[in-house]
Amino acid sequence: RSAHSAQICAQAVTCWKPGVFDTTLAPEPRDIMWSTLLRLGRKDKLVGQFRQWIVFCAVWCLTIFWLFPISFILGLTSIQSLSQHFGFLSYFLNTSLIVRSFIQNILPTLLVTLFMSLLPWILLEISKQQDFISYSELEDCVLGRYYHFAIFNVLIVFLLGTSFLSSMLDVLYEPAKIIQLLANSLPQGANFFLNYILFNSATHGMELIQLGSQLFGHLIFTLPIFSKTPRMLARYTAPWSFPYYYYYPNHILILVITVTYSVIQPLILIFALFYFSVALVVYRHQYAFCYIRKFESGGSRHYRRMARYTSDGLLIFQLTMVGLLYLKGVLSAATAILPLIVFTIWM
Repeated sequence: RSAHSAQICAQAVTCWKPGVFDTTLAPEPRDIMWSTLLRLGRKDKLVGQFRQWIVFCAVWCLTIFWLFPISFILGLTSIQSLSQHFGFLSYFLNTSLIVRSFIQNILPTLLVTLFMSLLPWILLEISKQQDFISYSELEDCVLGRYYHFAIFNVLIVFLLGTSFLSSMLDVLYEPAKIIQLLANSLPQGANFFLNYILFNSATHGMELIQLGSQLFGHLIFTLPIFSKTPRMLARYTAPWSFPYYYYYPNHILILVITVTYSVIQPLILIFALFYFSVALVVYRHQYAFCYIRKFESGGSRHYRRMARYTSDGLLIFQLTMVGLLYLKGVLSAATAILPLIVFTIWM
């Protein structure tokens, strides 16, 4: 009859067999996705599993497809590659330092941020095809997929570049090479990630003016072709709820990058401090005056993911430091870090 009693019942062991008669907390009525409760997948277990596998395949196909624009962006960071593929740019690249600096430093960061900003909405629409009972479960799933996608495409693929496939094959044959691979590749991306964090700090201004909701919610969707009824107009113009699946992975990615490069490029600590300081001011304002809560989930779901994902950055940092110290011949220091890796994985 109370939230406390519900928590006790959900945590109580109801059967001695693991996975049998598990008890979970019921979602709030506002959190329930009523449309998915009537799907065939909710009634037929085989159909539900088939839909789940289709979604998994779609996410993996999207991950593979995303390698092509990332590879194109990688080509922008190399003057030799640009001059080879776009001969008409060679004159500007050799004579104008402004154009050269823009293409090498600003344009790749801009394109990566633009591509990654579109990804959460694509993953959200794909994940909706699964039979989630509540919006909180859907957002939690999209949050996890978006985070792993960002770590894979922004941090790993972007660093390895065109040698990504051959590097992954080497790691599959010899898993111990991952430490040497990180040690050789990560220092090369220090300047790019400095620009990446600084550029994302500037995007907080777009969040402050609510460009997305103002442009789409109050200019486009209020047109008669979209808002055909007063109920649809009220739905499109209602305040937005905070999209955790969109912002959490971005912030955690910045934290992972900062921890990873904290020793390789200490200047990144200042950039990260500026990023999170601006984010603290902006999102406190947004929480107070812009966003609303459409449902309550207790706050524990995203917190667990955030704690686990931030430890990923610590693990990448430790592996990188072992590789760097090993390459520099400091074997005693590299060996001393190994217990920390085991402890981080265990935690």
